[in-house]
Amino acid sequence: ELAQTRRILSEQNATMNQQRFESSFFNLLKAHRDLVVSTTAVFERSSSVPVSGPHAYGLAAQELSGLFHARISPVPTADAFAAYAGTLFAGVCLKPHSDFGNYFRSLYHLVHFVEKAEVQDKWPYLQLVRAQLSNGEQLLIFFYCLTPDGRGLKSYVERFHLLRGLREAPGVSDLRS
Repeated sequence: ELAQTRRILSEQNATMNQQRFESSFFNLLKAHRDLVVSTTAVFERSSSVPVSGPHAYGLAAQELSGLFHARISPVPTADAFAAYAGTLFAGVCLKPHSDFGNYFRSLYHLVHFVEKAEVQDKWPYLQLVRAQLSNGEQLLIFFYCLTPDGRGLKSYVERFHLLRGLREAPGVSDLRS
């Protein structure tokens, strides 16, 4: 009877741990999506009118794609290119009126939470995270991962295929080669 009681308690503990993880995960995912909806940005090249929500991510990605589309000649070293990418990214996405920095920190910690969790199958949770990403968000993540600040998120993006399904913008395919 003691062995059976231990087994039952162990199963209940595992179930409670799974429920606790899922509750935390879905709260973090909702908070991340709320962040996307509440983001407001101003883009000088498009107009000086504030843009909110997912549309802001799309416009930021469009602006960055246009800036990166210009060919770099001669081809810079990896360090020079990372510095160039960081400068362009900061000029579009990290200005006081268009600061997407908290978005990337939030995404990093959401994926980190899943990666460090003691759950059997993490893949369905990571697929839910990826499914929530708009094409504009994926493009911004791509550009962010080119910068020195994006190295931590880049490892998760590559390991968990967070850019799968990305529809490319002009110039992006040139950068990936």
